[in-house]
Amino acid sequence: MEALAKLKALNEQMIKSKDEKIAQLSGQIEKTKNIPQPVEFREEALTINKALVIQIKLLCQKIAQAEPLCDIVASIIDKSVDARADFEQAEETLTDFLEWQDTDEGQAANLPKILESHKEILFMEWQSQLMKVERSFQMQVNHK
Repeated sequence: MEALAKLKALNEQMIKSKDEKIAQLSGQIEKTKNIPQPVEFREEALTINKALVIQIKLLCQKIAQAEPLCDIVASIIDKSVDARADFEQAEETLTDFLEWQDTDEGQAANLPKILESHKEILFMEWQSQLMKVERSFQMQVNHK
């Protein structure tokens, strides 16, 4: 009888151990059900990829639009710099002439006399236009 009782206890222990293992495995199976399946993961990855491709295309469009504008601005800046150089050269030439006309050689040349006030009148509009352009560019640079 004692052997039968031991066998019964051993059997009950094995059944209990088997039930615990089944419960443990069932819990693990339930946990894996909530993990995204490969198909769901693939669909989500494709959706994210499409959104990124759209963003890249929009960025490329903006860059394509900006490049010609940068070229135009660079061209205008170059022209402004050239105009400033022309202005300074013309002003220097006229200043030299004003000084020269007061020399003996200048008076002997018998050319019409140009006064300093004439120089200011001649260059005032040119100077103001250059300053407007330069200020405009300076404001653009400061805002960016």
